Amino acid sequence: MSDTTYYTYRGDIRALTAAEGLLAFVTVHDEGQATAFYRINVDKRQMMFSTLPCGGEALIVTGDMHVYIAGSDRRVYHRAWAADDDFAALGDAFNAPIAGLAELADDRLAVVSGDTLAIVKRKGGKVLQRLALPEPATAVASDPSGKWIAVGCARGTLAVFDGEDKKEFAASEHRQVHQGAILSLLFEQEELRVLSGGTDAKIFLTHVRGALDPELRSGRSGHDEAVTCMVHGPGDRTYSGGRDKVIKIWARGQGRSSTLKGLDVVRGLTMFEHKARPHLAIACEDQSIRVYTVDAGGKIGERVHVIHGAAAWARNERARKEPKAREKAIRKIAAWNDAVAIDSLGWFAQNDGDHALKVLATELLGASGNPRAKGPLGDLLRASEEKVRLTALSGLRGIEGERSLGPLRLALGVRRRDVGVVAIQALAGLAKDDDIALDRLIEALGDDPSEVRIAALLALEALHAESSPQAELLGLRSSQADIRRMALVRFFQRGFLDRPEVLAVLRRHAADADAGVRKVAFNVSLLTKPKLAAALRYRDRQLHRALHEIESASAPSFELKIGASDAEADKARTKLLSALEARARGENEGKAAKLPKAKKVAASTVSEEDKRPLLEAMASRALDTCLAGASGLALLGDPRALGTLLQLSRERDGNVRVAVCKSLQALGDPRGAARLRLLIRDGEASVRDAAFSALTKLESSEPLAIAEAGLLAEHEDVRRRGLDLLVKQLRDDRKNGEADDPAAIALLERALGDAGRSVRSEAFKAVLNLEIDGGGAASLRFALRSLHADIRREVLGEVIGQIEQGWAWELLLELFSDPDAGVRSEAFEFAMKRTKGIGEEPLQAALSGPYPDLRLAATDILSKRKAPGVQELLAKAARDDDEKVRSLAIDALLVNDADDALVAAMASPHADVVVRAAAARATHGDPRALPALLGVLREEEPEIPALQAKWHNRIIAALKGLAELADPGARSTILPFLEHKDSSLRAAAIEALAGVARPDDAESLAALQAALQHADAAVRQGAALGLALCGDLSGASILFSGNNLGDDALLAALALSDRARDVFMSFLDHKRDRTRDKAMLLMLLQELAEGDGVPDRSLAALSAANPRVRLAAAQALENFADHDAFFAFVVRQVNDRGEGKAAWTIAPEVVALIAEAITFGDELSNPQFRARAARLLDALDPKEDKQEAFDRQWRIFTERFAATLTTIDARAKQRPQVASVYAPEELRALVFGAYAGLSRLSGGANEARIRQTAIARLVA
Repeated sequence: MSDTTYYTYRGDIRALTAAEGLLAFVTVHDEGQATAFYRINVDKRQMMFSTLPCGGEALIVTGDMHVYIAGSDRRVYHRAWAADDDFAALGDAFNAPIAGLAELADDRLAVVSGDTLAIVKRKGGKVLQRLALPEPATAVASDPSGKWIAVGCARGTLAVFDGEDKKEFAASEHRQVHQGAILSLLFEQEELRVLSGGTDAKIFLTHVRGALDPELRSGRSGHDEAVTCMVHGPGDRTYSGGRDKVIKIWARGQGRSSTLKGLDVVRGLTMFEHKARPHLAIACEDQSIRVYTVDAGGKIGERVHVIHGAAAWARNERARKEPKAREKAIRKIAAWNDAVAIDSLGWFAQNDGDHALKVLATELLGASGNPRAKGPLGDLLRASEEKVRLTALSGLRGIEGERSLGPLRLALGVRRRDVGVVAIQALAGLAKDDDIALDRLIEALGDDPSEVRIAALLALEALHAESSPQAELLGLRSSQADIRRMALVRFFQRGFLDRPEVLAVLRRHAADADAGVRKVAFNVSLLTKPKLAAALRYRDRQLHRALHEIESASAPSFELKIGASDAEADKARTKLLSALEARARGENEGKAAKLPKAKKVAASTVSEEDKRPLLEAMASRALDTCLAGASGLALLGDPRALGTLLQLSRERDGNVRVAVCKSLQALGDPRGAARLRLLIRDGEASVRDAAFSALTKLESSEPLAIAEAGLLAEHEDVRRRGLDLLVKQLRDDRKNGEADDPAAIALLERALGDAGRSVRSEAFKAVLNLEIDGGGAASLRFALRSLHADIRREVLGEVIGQIEQGWAWELLLELFSDPDAGVRSEAFEFAMKRTKGIGEEPLQAALSGPYPDLRLAATDILSKRKAPGVQELLAKAARDDDEKVRSLAIDALLVNDADDALVAAMASPHADVVVRAAAARATHGDPRALPALLGVLREEEPEIPALQAKWHNRIIAALKGLAELADPGARSTILPFLEHKDSSLRAAAIEALAGVARPDDAESLAALQAALQHADAAVRQGAALGLALCGDLSGASILFSGNNLGDDALLAALALSDRARDVFMSFLDHKRDRTRDKAMLLMLLQELAEGDGVPDRSLAALSAANPRVRLAAAQALENFADHDAFFAFVVRQVNDRGEGKAAWTIAPEVVALIAEAITFGDELSNPQFRARAARLLDALDPKEDKQEAFDRQWRIFTERFAATLTTIDARAKQRPQVASVYAPEELRALVFGAYAGLSRLSGGANEARIRQTAIARLVA
């Protein structure tokens, strides 16, 4: 894991080395400040430093532990490594910046400066040799013996100097090796070869003895940018760093390298011992030093330490939680006074969580005197804390000078009141002898916030003589309306209203662009005429208050002291801001005192000269000023105001029109009433309200006329006020003992029918409260004259609330005739509830009412009751003029089996009643239905399309009735409809023809056979069915062809008996569950009725496709040998409604009779009777909860065919029971295999239940 430490070394690291386990380096400050020689003990996390008079460009530590530093001031400084004293200069300064140092043999140093290589004596600093270089030097290195020197130059030349066998060094060879400056040189440790790295991103290896022949060392795996430094490591490894932010690791004799990434630009490298292991230290351009482990083979391991300098230390200190620690850091940073310090102080001042530290940082920025601080201080003028802003402004002025306007402009630009007022104070001090400051002070009259511009106005007052209005005149030029208003008030406060120039500006600003300024200008102008002001104040309280506010407004003083101390200036500023805040809150002397009572002043005492301000205002082009003038004249009763007020009443501004109405009321001129009558129709509510109030005052002698005008207005609020006035007048008349005015009662009735709900609702309340027409039922009947249902509903509510009153029930029944469906429905519902749902009186009243919806509701209730008298009421409903009522009544009569009523209904004048009643009686086989049904069929088809649909429905109903009646006498009337153009009529006709046919009626059979050739497939199908039901197979191919035969084909197969037995049995495999279940029941019923001892039908069913049919067949066979058990089983099957549902309750004797009917027919073995009996099973719908449908059908069936059923029942009882031809054991063996097969079923929930049943029977 990498550790991080922060130190306060400043500047860019220029040279890095190590000695005695310590890292040593020098830096150069980018602002030219002096730095130090720094040493860091990584183990102890301790930094030691020795100050330098300048920055350090290069650094070497000699073998005898002396330190030599190339200073940025072109001098060489030295000191012993272990010494504590300061560094001393070694010799004189060089002529050019020093590019590098190298240790030489014999206590000498190599110093490269410009284009010179100097050989310097380490003791004393004497220059022993000066050797010329081909180019300015950029790097220098010596071999381990100190007798060879390599110098890198700015244009890539490598120069070698030899001192091996000589007392002095001599130039050996030089050659251009790099395409650019050589930045780094490093001699090999064992051979006389030097590595060089340059800005061309290449590394060359050159043997320095003899001719220079460089060898490219980096190859293709070199750096991408300039090579800045190199150092040898363990395991014959060499490390190079560059501006490409990586370290390359080179093995001796190889041209390939490995790479360490994730660094910054590398500026220096050194190896040192840390925790008894070699480590690589990397100095980076971001002023950090990163330490990595290195193994014995030279491989770089993990990063173990990161060292940061002053800039990072300052950033790290921001996160310290202790305010005292941050304060200490702030003070330490401030002492640096460089760019880092200024930026850090700016951050603390903006972002520190402690207010005091923000202020401290701001103070230190100002105290730094550093021009860089102007930027952060300027930003701090916008800080959220007042003290910070003020301190920043003080600091800025301290840096730029007290007479500089720059900080003051900045302070005014941030739009903060505190620094803005301070800036105004400063400008005021400068403005007396600085015209630019004066101009900026005048410009501040338009600045934000308001406190600043007010302070500017007061400052201008302080700059001018007390008797001069010049400051206010300047204030009136401001773009800010509040300053212009204040300037106008200051004219009054300072006593300048008698000045001609002031009166002129009052007139001019009565037409100012701002409404508030115009109002103040007008009010101040009134104060120029005391008598006028007094007269108006008595008549207008709002104007009195406005004038009083001007008179009592506070006047904050501005204490202008040139050269005042900071404390005095701060005190003055605080006083001014406090006064302005109080002014803004209304906490001034005028507000503190109660509004004084205005003295009465007669209008006649106001002279024409006194009225001049009003007349001038009325002539103003500004609308509000003109209105103010006209209103003032109206208050004084001056008729000259009327014309202007009438003109102003046409203005678009609703507030203006409201003021006009009030002024017309104050003027009291009857000529204004006509305009007020129009204004009560204005588009704005406030105008209408004011106009009505004024009209009420002007024409107080004619209240009913005003009330009528109000009730005729198109706006609801005005009509409401007209109603209020009407009610008030009625009350006043009664108080005076006068009878109700018929005109007033008529208006009240009109209000009950008002289009506005609130108006008519209030009118209703007034009717009740005033007991119009005598109260009680009379008042409610009066309210029923309303055109609107909601009022009549409120009447209903009153009736319901007072139902115990003797008059209430009669009125409730009257409400059955209300025109609104909701009202009459609620009345009816309450009446029925009141009578517990059985009251005959409300039902009779509803049936006698004029509205079909209530008659329909009453009929619906009657249809669900069977009490005495119900059929009479239903019969009455059946004669209703509304078809829906009649239809519902007939339905009810049908359900109630009201035979007499239905017979009577067949004589109804309404064809729909006739056909439905006749069809119902036809179901009972009533021969009286035949004439009625035939009469319907003889109706001529109407030509009007709207009537055709009803005729069509009646014809179909009649045909279906004839099919039920089954009277052959209807044949001739039915036949023409087989050729009708409408297919539905043809289908109904063939059904009727099939119904009236008889097996022994040759003509009917001939008609059906002829229909087999009809063009309509439905007719052919119906004819085939009719023939089949008569036992004729002529149409069998038509009837039984197709993939999905319906219930009609099933009945036909049943009617044809053994001749279509196979067809019948095929229905056990039908796709539709309902048809298949019906076929299964019919099969079981036939098996039961035959009693021939042979279960042939059940045996055939064992091979059905559906497993449920197979299970039923197996269960039937299991019970077949025992007649009683088999009978019980069939009864259970008939009553079975399916899984989870209660069984039907059809009696066994009923099941036996149905079985006999569908198996053998009537006494004549008529197949039609078998089909009719089979249709009874259609009423057993599993979806129905009750058995009522079947019970009703069975009752009708038994009543119609009572004699036949008696005969066949006797026939069945006389038929001997034949024992089963199969023994029980044989049948059980047979069904065992069937159950075994069913136990293998797989599938869903239905199959699972069948499988479980089969398994249960197997183990039984």
